Amino acid sequence: MFFEGTIRVLFSLLFGVGTYIILDRLSKRDAGIKAADIYFRRLLWMLVFGLIHGYLLLWTYRDHKSNKKLVADVALAQTKKAQGEELSKELKEATAEWGKNRRKKSPKHVAEVNENMRKGYLHLVGYLASDNMATDTRWFYRYNLWDVQSMILLGIAFFKWNMLSGKKSYRFYGLMVLIGYAVGLTTNYFEVTSRMSGNFSFLAFSKTNISYDLGRVGIAIGHIGLIMIFTKLPILGWLKTCIAAVGKMALTNCIMHSLICMVLFTGFGFGLFGKLQRYELYYIVFAVWIFQLILSPIWLKYFYFELMEWLWRRLSYQYKPPFSK
Repeated sequence: MFFEGTIRVLFSLLFGVGTYIILDRLSKRDAGIKAADIYFRRLLWMLVFGLIHGYLLLWTYRDHKSNKKLVADVALAQTKKAQGEELSKELKEATAEWGKNRRKKSPKHVAEVNENMRKGYLHLVGYLASDNMATDTRWFYRYNLWDVQSMILLGIAFFKWNMLSGKKSYRFYGLMVLIGYAVGLTTNYFEVTSRMSGNFSFLAFSKTNISYDLGRVGIAIGHIGLIMIFTKLPILGWLKTCIAAVGKMALTNCIMHSLICMVLFTGFGFGLFGKLQRYELYYIVFAVWIFQLILSPIWLKYFYFELMEWLWRRLSYQYKPPFSK
């Protein structure tokens, strides 16, 4: 209801802000950005046309129509099989695709995944390679590119409108919270209840994917308003300092999450994958949060940058920035 997909929205928004700030600084230094400005303007308009043409609002609905046809074809194939009739090529393909989907939900497959995820590091690299390849190829161009790019543009707009700097009034941010959560929670409530009433079926998920972005973006806007109100209020200054330090060390902290989870859940460490209940996972979440809220401000007291940020700058700008204070 409150977090599904929203953190990805906020991350992409901030990535867009960072991109804008960098390009703005280069422009003010007369770094020959004018030509690039024209070039990107052309590309962005082409992107808008492409989104309107086929992807911006209609793509998930088209998926749902395709999924409904798949379910109907499978039912028809089962009827024809029962009557001893020959299946067409289309019905055979639908049956095969349905079999793959069902296998992923089977207890046997879940047990296989759990077992493999608890094995050693090199085994995991090979085991997850096919999934990573699918994510970085078809999934990226089919879904993630439009997701991330649209949020980047929205982030730049929010930044230029001073919505992310705390300069707007409490009333303005209060309206963001009210409208954002009203739209997001209403949408997410519909999605959750639809999936539950549909017994978490294939089509129940497919149907709710149509409104997925409306819900998560609405909630994210509510989050932004709430965060801005918190930053403006003269309270809990120590907590704001700690959270800001975590943000300044975002790349290192993000990689740290992966390393911690690798040790906890895979065969590289304790092999806990699939062994904890959902509520038990929150203990790990809160423990990592507390650890990073303590570590990050201490680190930045003695160093200018986090490790990964320093290395990124070193490689990107081809100079050696200062590290220790």
